[in-house]
Amino acid sequence: MDIIGAMGTTFEPQRFVLGERLSVVNFARALDLDDPVLISTAVARRHGYNGRPVTPPMYAFFQTVPLEELEGRLAFTWGRTLGAGMEFQAGVVAGEEDEIVGQSVVEGAWEAVSRSGATNQFLRLRTDFTRADGAIACRWRALFLERKDRPPDPTAPTSESTSGPGAVKPLAHAPQQGPGIDATPGQGLPSHTLSGIDRLRFARISIAIDNPDPLHIDDNVARAAGFPTVIGQGSGATGLLYEPVRRWAGIERVVGGAVRLAAPYSLGAQLTASGTVSSVDEIDGQRYADCATVLRDRSGDEIATAQLRVLVS
Repeated sequence: MDIIGAMGTTFEPQRFVLGERLSVVNFARALDLDDPVLISTAVARRHGYNGRPVTPPMYAFFQTVPLEELEGRLAFTWGRTLGAGMEFQAGVVAGEEDEIVGQSVVEGAWEAVSRSGATNQFLRLRTDFTRADGAIACRWRALFLERKDRPPDPTAPTSESTSGPGAVKPLAHAPQQGPGIDATPGQGLPSHTLSGIDRLRFARISIAIDNPDPLHIDDNVARAAGFPTVIGQGSGATGLLYEPVRRWAGIERVVGGAVRLAAPYSLGAQLTASGTVSSVDEIDGQRYADCATVLRDRSGDEIATAQLRVLVS
């Protein structure tokens, strides 16, 4: 990455109809989600959505930053520039038939030396997805990491990310509808298991979210990056971490979240997402539940974790 050249960069807004770039049904099938509202446009419309609803894990920076700018202005190197974590704030639930304006801006870029002495570059990119009527559908912040085989650049800034799960607050357009739901600290959430992970699942996710990264479909790129074969997308892990909360509370009530990626997942993996309600608090007269979810493989190793905030009442 070129973090010095990237600082302060604001990209041109991109206007598109969600369904022309994203596919909710492909994303759902890739993660073995059988909710009719995610599969059928007719069912989604009956629930009041403008087409099948796009969930926060489906939004991403590469839907708004042209490939030539990713590789040129930001100097992304596929297979070396890796996602380290992400946060989102959810507003209105947009459907595949909604027109969206997406715009990305570089919020932070810095270098740091790891405990092993390696130079790590970090870049934080924010992307806002706004519906044609001006309502924000989703605000995404993604953190990227790239290791450099050289000493730190003395002209590069040094900083720490100040964002985190506790910083996620509801947007002005956060959904507030329907009766309240019961939430108790320690309460378990529905789990979801995805088995038989194969290349078709990775291909479906890449197609569903318009992801250009060859690390998920090309073994040669994966090997050059130090992996034995292709690895799964961070959006797939995020979608699985989101699932226990969505099944419990519904799409409309999940107002934000933060994800930390701990390890890659690959072909043949079996992944299980589970979660609990961590706490219930009142903020500005409304009750919110903070939920912790974790994604593990069949051996119990941690792949990713998330903290998600839910509007309870």
